[in-house]
Amino acid sequence: MASQGRSMMGKLIGVVAFLAVAGAIVASISGGLTDGSKANERVVLAPTMTVKLKDKPFKLEVAATNEARIKGMGGRTEIPPGTGMLFVFPRAQRLSFLMRDCPIPIDVLFIDATGRITAIHTMQPEEPRRPDEDDYAYDARLKKYSSRFPAQFAIEIEGGMAAKLGITEGEKVAIDTARLSKASELERVRIGSKDFYLELAASDPVRMMGLSGRVEIAEDSGMLFVFPDATERHFVMRDCPIPIDIIYLDASGKVLSFHEMLPEPPRAPGESPDAYENRLKPYPSNGLMQFAIELRGGTIRTLGLQPGATIGMDAERLKRLAR
Repeated sequence: MASQGRSMMGKLIGVVAFLAVAGAIVASISGGLTDGSKANERVVLAPTMTVKLKDKPFKLEVAATNEARIKGMGGRTEIPPGTGMLFVFPRAQRLSFLMRDCPIPIDVLFIDATGRITAIHTMQPEEPRRPDEDDYAYDARLKKYSSRFPAQFAIEIEGGMAAKLGITEGEKVAIDTARLSKASELERVRIGSKDFYLELAASDPVRMMGLSGRVEIAEDSGMLFVFPDATERHFVMRDCPIPIDIIYLDASGKVLSFHEMLPEPPRAPGESPDAYENRLKPYPSNGLMQFAIELRGGTIRTLGLQPGATIGMDAERLKRLAR
C-alpha cells in the first residue's frame, strides 16, 4: 500500500496485495498482539528446528522474519522427505497462502497460537507467470489457501505428506509456542504517551508490500519502514481497502509530516498497471525522510502529534538494519 517515490522501473509502485511466502504469498488479515511478542522479550531462533508430526521428525527451516517469510520455499524443485519450513508470525492472524513461482506441490499446515492445526491444504503448482504479466495480475489469478481461523504459525512439507501421515485438522503440534512467539521482529515504538508494536520493513521486498491487503489493523500495531538513506519520498494506497495513517520521520526520528491515507477505487478490469499507478494519490514526506510509520486510520488524531515531535525509538540501531 505504500511506496517510496518513483523508484521501481521509474514508476510509482505501491506494495503488492500479498506477502510472498514459501513460493506462497501470505496476507495478514487481523489479530491482536500476543503477550510473548513484545520487542523487549524477543528471542533468537536457530536456523532449523526439529518438529514431530505424527511421531515422524521433520527438520524445518525457520522463517521468523519478514525477509525469510517472503522468500519461503519459492523456486524449490524438491522438498526432501523429513524436511520443510516453519513460518513464525508476530501474532495470531487469519492467513492466506498462495503458490507463487512454485513448481512442486506443497502441503501447508496452519497452526494457531496454542499449537492446534486450523487448516491443512495441498497447494498445487500454478501456471507460470505469463510473458509481460505484472506482479499484480499474476498474484490476482493464483488460488488462495486460507487458515480459516487466526493462525500464528505454518508448516510446509512435501505435497501429499500430511494425508500420508494421517494428520488432521484440530490436532496439536508439539512446538514451543511461547518461545516461538517471542521470536517476532516487532519494534516497540512510543508515539506520544502510547506504545505501539510495529512490524519492521527494512528491506525493499518488505517495504514494497507494507500493509497492503489488510482489512484490519489492531489499535497498537502497524508497520515501521526503515530506508537506507534520507530523501524525499511519497506513499500511495495500492490494493488497500482500509484507511491508514502515515507518519514521516527524518533521520533522527523527528516528525516531518503525517497524512490520513484513504482507500482508492480498485484496479478496474482492463486497466493497465501504468494507468492504475498514475491515478493513485501521492502522500508526500515534505522533507528528507528515512523512516515512516503506518497505523490504523484515525489513530493520529488521538495522539496530539505535531511536526517536529520526536518519536521514541532507537533511530541509529534501526538505520543499521536497512538494506
